[in-house]
Amino acid sequence: MLSQRIPASVVSFNAAIGAAAEGFAWWTALFLVADLQRCALQPTLPSFCAAMTACARAEAWEEALQTFHALSWHGLRPDAVALGAAISACDRGTQWQGALHLFAGASTVLTDAIAATAAISACAQADKWQAAQQLWVEMHRAGVPPTVTTCDAMAAAYSRSHRWQQVLALQAEMHEASLQPSPGMLAILAKGFGASFHWAKALNLLAERCEAPVRGAVAAECARSTMWAYSLASMVAMRQKQAPLDSVAFGILTGACAKSQQLARAVPLLSPGGLEASGALAAFLGQATRARAFGWRSAGDLTELVGTSEWRQRRKDEDPVASDESRAYLEEPA
Repeated sequence: MLSQRIPASVVSFNAAIGAAAEGFAWWTALFLVADLQRCALQPTLPSFCAAMTACARAEAWEEALQTFHALSWHGLRPDAVALGAAISACDRGTQWQGALHLFAGASTVLTDAIAATAAISACAQADKWQAAQQLWVEMHRAGVPPTVTTCDAMAAAYSRSHRWQQVLALQAEMHEASLQPSPGMLAILAKGFGASFHWAKALNLLAERCEAPVRGAVAAECARSTMWAYSLASMVAMRQKQAPLDSVAFGILTGACAKSQQLARAVPLLSPGGLEASGALAAFLGQATRARAFGWRSAGDLTELVGTSEWRQRRKDEDPVASDESRAYLEEPA
């Protein structure tokens, strides 16, 4: 059987091209496409898609574009898979203009968000948030429903240019579409809340999700604000939810307390023993400060309030740090 020659066919060639793509051998994939024609066989759309995928994985964006344009020479109409492969090559090669050109010229064949996500990602890497936003608008006009991955790419485009209000608006769109944000998206949201001084919303994220990216982002924003009260509140919330507070996040938060000369308030959390007592003390300190800042007169545990209906209503209001009275209280010595 091995001595018999297997007749060449488009199916066998496509299988070989796909194997080359899996092995990142883009030059082999292109050679096989050319060899297919030398065997008097007509390459199919899957032949070119596999070759473009191989080029995309190797960041050979120029060869991917040449292969994409070769489709018309063979009378083939690109579909969403072909478009996505070509745009992905532009994305990995940071060729955002090429991605935009492809998207604009072939938007009528879009049937999913793969190509749109790749194009938006290419714009994000080039710090072209306006171009990414235009793609987002065109995607909606084409009736392409956004995915979590698409939203991640759009959020990255906004965050790279510090367009935090747009990030928050994107979160609202995701909520309306019943899309659950990824940990990466939540980390970007935490930065957006901090940059917009929506500290209650940032801490609410911490109460709902305790993934490492969220912890780190909330910690960084609390430290950046030099607001020791929020830093303590973050540590307390994570401790009482038994969420692991890694050394980096813990260092950031205690550093914020130290810069504000409030390190003594964080000392109980540093103790390896007496966790219940130290947690209660830290919670009291955190809730007392936060209660005054919000105008609450009754004492309550901050970590119990976070995530409740009362907390959600409070976080919709203007952040208390904006008031002179609250700022003065937050700056009181321990």
